[in-house]
Amino acid sequence: MELVEEMEMIDHLIADIHAGKYKASDKLPSENELADQYKVPRMTARKVYNRLQELGYVYSRQGMGSYVKDRLQQIPLVLTGNTSFSKKMIELGYNYESRNIYCEEVEDHSMFIQTLGVDEKDSVFKIGRLHLVDHKSIALHTSFVAESVFPDIRMEGSRITSMHDFYQERGFTLKQIFPKD
Repeated sequence: MELVEEMEMIDHLIADIHAGKYKASDKLPSENELADQYKVPRMTARKVYNRLQELGYVYSRQGMGSYVKDRLQQIPLVLTGNTSFSKKMIELGYNYESRNIYCEEVEDHSMFIQTLGVDEKDSVFKIGRLHLVDHKSIALHTSFVAESVFPDIRMEGSRITSMHDFYQERGFTLKQIFPKD
């Protein structure tokens, strides 16, 4: 029963935060007040605040209580159009950066044969880019690229920070890369 109570309390507090009842930096009720409000032991209230802290909704100050954490704006993630995600983020005024964190050959690429239109002998590379706003991670994008389509991927893959730009520089449009079924 205690776990159900914890989950309900977490849901209510998250709903209150999203509804604007509590804004960034607002002090939340003390553990004792929360326990009284929900008629649960103080330990349950402590667990709720710990879980909310793990989820990134609150932070605590030793001896001062729990406060609502300032959450980043939701990022408008639109993957269509002729502009890269990186350029859209910069145009929207975000302090944005994209970093290539890996480019590695996929050992077993059998699941990509049909999707990428490659044969068994072709090499497929997995490329990961970490997207940051205000030096904080917001997304990890992973792309799979066939060497037969992009012969320089083995050498250039570790430098890619925008797949859109990489495709465009090689004369491809998104419609060519992702044709509609």
